[in-house]
Amino acid sequence: MKFDTSFLVLALIFVALFVPGCGCGGAGDAEDAQTSTATSAATPFPQKQTPQGTAETKQNTTQPNQQTQSNVSQAQSFSPEPVLSISVSGDLTKGYLKEGQQSRKTAKITQIANSITSTDQMQIVNSIMSWLRSNLPSCGSLDGVRALTAEQIINSGCARGCTDYALVFVTLARAKGISASYTDTIETNYLNKIKSDGNISGMFYGHAFSDVYVNGQWITVNPTSGNVLQPGNYINGESGNEPYTVFARGLDNLDFGYDSDAEFKQKVASVYGISYS
Repeated sequence: MKFDTSFLVLALIFVALFVPGCGCGGAGDAEDAQTSTATSAATPFPQKQTPQGTAETKQNTTQPNQQTQSNVSQAQSFSPEPVLSISVSGDLTKGYLKEGQQSRKTAKITQIANSITSTDQMQIVNSIMSWLRSNLPSCGSLDGVRALTAEQIINSGCARGCTDYALVFVTLARAKGISASYTDTIETNYLNKIKSDGNISGMFYGHAFSDVYVNGQWITVNPTSGNVLQPGNYINGESGNEPYTVFARGLDNLDFGYDSDAEFKQKVASVYGISYS
């Protein structure tokens, strides 16, 4: 007897077309996609990690010769005006080439500067930061912070934190003919807190950067980490992306009238009209 398969074919077509959850693109997949979209919209931070090399990543690590057009425009418009400085005024490219009391071009400084043989200014900046990492490990103590000259820091063989790294960096940069500011900052959220509280107490959150005139434009660097930042974009902290506000910008600590951490905090209290004891 011949078996008629037409009914079986029709039955299979019916199942494929009308039974939920069968085959790609069915109702079950659509519901999963909607759930996934709703979950992503409700999640405060993206679950997908930012790929290395995106604008967000480059904010910390982009080298000036690899900047985007937007970064170049920002660099051209940025001007690191002196703040609290008693020595810098007028032409900033000349002002930030001056020697400060803590940033003198001594024989020792000249010797180290001459060991950097590159003629490209950006390579010189990176070479100085590499030298810092290789030759000045952390002292593990803040004793004497802000009190020493650049040469004294070098002779001690270690750094007492970001202020030491920044001071040695600007001194070597100027010795190579590169204008570099010593830029003292305070973490923005912390600054808002102490201004609101009306006093300075507990752990103080600050960091030292440098604004450097390289190949015809100003850039910002973090000598402690060795990062090149977008011009005027002072970021640091545990996340690497916490904003900092400029408090002083000039030649060195003594250019602002302080040479100890206590005097620095007293100056902060005086400027913002808050108490410190």
